[in-house]
Amino acid sequence: VGADNLPAYLQRGEETVEEADVQERTTFVRADAYRLPFQDGEFDVVWCAQSFISLDSPVKALKEFRRVLKPDGFIAV
Repeated sequence: VGADNLPAYLQRGEETVEEADVQERTTFVRADAYRLPFQDGEFDVVWCAQSFISLDSPVKALKEFRRVLKPDGFIAV
């Protein structure tokens, strides 16, 4: 699952997975880092690259990342 708040980045992700022919197992969702539309403990890994530095409230985002992370999961920034 890829998530971003900007449609242009979602489109770029969709194009990339299409080129790699993995679109059947990849989903993109428009989402705000502070209010992710996922269940608690849904993911094994939460990865945030190239955008963490631009967040107004990185601690708030980290708390949200932790919420959607499984108990033994990993956050990579």
